[in-house]
Amino acid sequence: MDLMLESVSLPGVRKYLFSHLESRSAIIKEMEKFAVTHNAPIASAEVGNFLSLLTKISGARNILELGSSIGYSTFWFAESIEEGKVTYTDLSEENAKTAQEFLRKGNLQHKVRLHVGDALAFARDTEEEYDIVFIDLDKELYMEALKIVLPKVKKGGMIIADNTMWGGRVRWEHADQRTQIIKEYNTYTHNSSELQSALIPIKDGLTISIKK
Repeated sequence: MDLMLESVSLPGVRKYLFSHLESRSAIIKEMEKFAVTHNAPIASAEVGNFLSLLTKISGARNILELGSSIGYSTFWFAESIEEGKVTYTDLSEENAKTAQEFLRKGNLQHKVRLHVGDALAFARDTEEEYDIVFIDLDKELYMEALKIVLPKVKKGGMIIADNTMWGGRVRWEHADQRTQIIKEYNTYTHNSSELQSALIPIKDGLTISIKK
C-alpha cells in the first residue's frame, strides 16, 4: 500500500481551498503549469498564499529560502514584501535561470538575490539576520539546516519548513530515514526553549516556528 497521500487535507477540502485561490497572478499560474510539464518541485498554491500572508503580517524585509527550485515560493515572497530582499538558493543553474525569467516577467527581479550553489554553505557563511527562513530542501538536511539558521533569525522572526507531514508518513513508527528526520525536526521545534512552533496541516504540512 502506498502511504504517500496527495495531500494532508481531505481531497474535497483541498478542492474547496484551492477554489478560493483563483485570484493569484497569471505568472503564478504559469509557473504551476511549468512545474507540471517539467516535473519541477514547488510548493502548492495554498502554501504560497499562506507564505504571502505570513510575510505581510510580519512585515518581513529579509527572507532566506533554502531550496528554491524554479522560484515559485520566491515569487510569492517577493510579491509580498514592500521593501527588502528575498535570497534564492538552489544548486541548479537551469532552475535559477528559469526563476530569473519568471521574476523578470513579474517585475520582481530587483527584490531577489539569486545564489546558485549549496544552500547550507550559503546559510553558514552569511552574516545577515533574517526575518523569515523558509526550509524546503532535501529532507535529510532539515535538522542541519535548522541548527545553522537558528542563530541567523532575528528575535520574533520565523523559520518555516515545508513538507513536515511528509505525506502522512510521520504517523508511523517504522519509517525511512527521511521520515525519521522530519519527525525529529517536528519534535525538536516543538520542544525547543528557543522556539514557539505550530504544525499546520495545509497541503503536505508546514511547521512554523517563531524565535523567542
